[in-house]
Amino acid sequence: MLTLELTEYEIIEQAIIGTGFDYWLGFKEDSPKYDPDNFLNARLEISGMNKGTNADISRKIRQKIKQIRVSNHLEIPGIVIVTEFSHPTSKIIIQ
Repeated sequence: MLTLELTEYEIIEQAIIGTGFDYWLGFKEDSPKYDPDNFLNARLEISGMNKGTNADISRKIRQKIKQIRVSNHLEIPGIVIVTEFSHPTSKIIIQ
């Protein structure tokens, strides 16, 4: 599994198209919050752009936050990450 180093989560599986996010996340096995019977604990939406300004990154973040809201009824955290690759910069929002 892929671990998200800056969080307490790891990627569990890819989400179904139309859910508003890309991946289901679960707590890492060494976390005190880990529960093998309840392993879908957060949502992850990721996006990237080849070249953009800080304003472009912020605009993309707002777009992705709006997109992930479709699944807010799940009442689990949603994480949005946007990366700009020409001058590697990432912005991470956890809701």
